[in-house]
Amino acid sequence: MAQVSTTIGHDRLSGVMQDPVAQAPRARPFDEVTPFYAALWTSAQEAATRWPLAIIVEVAMVLSWFAIRTTAGADGRTYLLWVVAAGALALAVPRSGLVVFVATSVFFEPDSLARTLGPRELVVLPLAIGVLIRVAIDRFRWRPDLAVWLALALAGGTALGVVHSFIRFPEDVA
Repeated sequence: MAQVSTTIGHDRLSGVMQDPVAQAPRARPFDEVTPFYAALWTSAQEAATRWPLAIIVEVAMVLSWFAIRTTAGADGRTYLLWVVAAGALALAVPRSGLVVFVATSVFFEPDSLARTLGPRELVVLPLAIGVLIRVAIDRFRWRPDLAVWLALALAGGTALGVVHSFIRFPEDVA
């Protein structure tokens, strides 16, 4: 009988004391942070589609370009600040950067960098980087929008124009 009572007592305690030291759950470092930023990104995208903020920013950038070019010209610090702002816009939102670049590109700008390049053309560099960042964020699933094709055509046309200028014209002109 003594054996039966110890067996019953052992069975009763075995469920409670099966694992006296619980293992710490194995958590990956970004398990808690990633959903938070994903929710922020989703809400920001929804807000951007709900309000036409992009159009307002694009119109403001083009109007400020006209105002700066009219009052300060293309050689002042104010204009270079506009170029930096346009570059930041192109880096953050490539579609809006492309719209601003194309809207202002139809007007003449004096060459001041390397005698063949105006400061506004430097916006193409952050535009290309912004497009590459968008492709990387999208995990390289290549589904280009019209804006991406326009940016690629613009960059390719610019590159062909520069090569043509260096081939066709003397070095002191090109």
